[in-house]
Amino acid sequence: CLRQWDRNLPLAMAGAQCLQTVTEDNAEVLQQISADSLKLLEGLLMGEGGESADNTLLRTTVAGCIFNLKSLLRAGSQSEALQAVVRVLARTLEHNVATAMTRLAGMLGTQQINNNGAVGQMNGETDGHGRPLTPELQQLPQETRALQDEVMTLLSAQQAALEIVANMCLPDDDS
Repeated sequence: CLRQWDRNLPLAMAGAQCLQTVTEDNAEVLQQISADSLKLLEGLLMGEGGESADNTLLRTTVAGCIFNLKSLLRAGSQSEALQAVVRVLARTLEHNVATAMTRLAGMLGTQQINNNGAVGQMNGETDGHGRPLTPELQQLPQETRALQDEVMTLLSAQQAALEIVANMCLPDDDS
């Protein structure tokens, strides 16, 4: 599913998150990882993918996978791959989410004033990220929902980056 990240980003994200989770401190799974899989991950990490929030989250998650799999990398490419991991994490943490959050707060404040307390019915729709569209979300303009999704995705990417950095600094978590 990671091979087609450019055609189905949500599926690639799910695959990368699953891979990151199962490769963390799991020697049995590490033995199952093929050289082709490692090349694919390295390509995703070092390749171009744009700077969208979704691409940032995918690359950050792939960086976590590479870090978990570092013992499988050839000695010659290990240093380069770990430098790329650090670059991806640094770029992720450089995103200024506060500006987008301030803009979102302003949009939500305006929307609340215009809403006049109207409440709709939930009809099972989702917001594109698997979260149910509540009546409040359904009433938001598409631009506001898109900005909310971007903020949530960037915050998720930054949280993942901080967790990876913590794992880099404190590799043996016995708690």
